[in-house]
Amino acid sequence: MEIKTYYDILQVREDADIEVIKGAYRFLAQKYHPDKSPDKEAAEKILKVINKAYSVLSDPVKRAEYDAFLWQQREFEKADNTWQWAAGSGQRAAGRGGIIMQKMPKIHGQNLNASQNKIRKKALL
Repeated sequence: MEIKTYYDILQVREDADIEVIKGAYRFLAQKYHPDKSPDKEAAEKILKVINKAYSVLSDPVKRAEYDAFLWQQREFEKADNTWQWAAGSGQRAAGRGGIIMQKMPKIHGQNLNASQNKIRKKALL
């Protein structure tokens, strides 16, 4: 599943420098400004998303954190289906903000083989 990123929203490459991001933001902000759009409600919603994307990508610290988050998400997508992630139905599930983990390996030793159990027991001593 391809995730839509802040880079996609601003229509820039992930390695774009701040000047390119700023130019893309200004162009999109003018294009979707509520005063210039016949559908002001839709334009306001789009502009909020554009503003959020720009606020993250224009700050070097937030951008580095966001890039790390994207990398992590892509690594999960590449995983061999050991983990199955499913979005919740908008409800908070187990304090995870609506994310439910399925087919999670048991961590209390039930599904571990004998050698892994020995290593685990030694680590706990």
